[in-house]
Amino acid sequence: MEVFLARQPIFDKKKNVYAYELLFRAGIQNFYTPNVDGDYATSNVISNSFFIIGIDKVTQGKPAFINFTKNLILSDAPSSMPKDLVVVEILETVEPEENIINA
Repeated sequence: MEVFLARQPIFDKKKNVYAYELLFRAGIQNFYTPNVDGDYATSNVISNSFFIIGIDKVTQGKPAFINFTKNLILSDAPSSMPKDLVVVEILETVEPEENIINA
């Protein structure tokens, strides 16, 4: 089974790796396919990084920034993520509506 995932480093002001943004990749070409459903992409990133590869191997003990869609935010999916390991990143396409802010 082949598993694909992109890991983008996030640096602090001293240029040390602070965290990694984890991104969906559909294959070895290493690019995002825009026609992929956002819920699927996020679920795939979580599944691959936590259950198949192992989050410690992916992030080397650093926080993981993971994009969440409106759907997943409202489904309360972010609350199931370990707070010490995951930073919820809200996609730029998500409008700051009251139900999103309260979630």
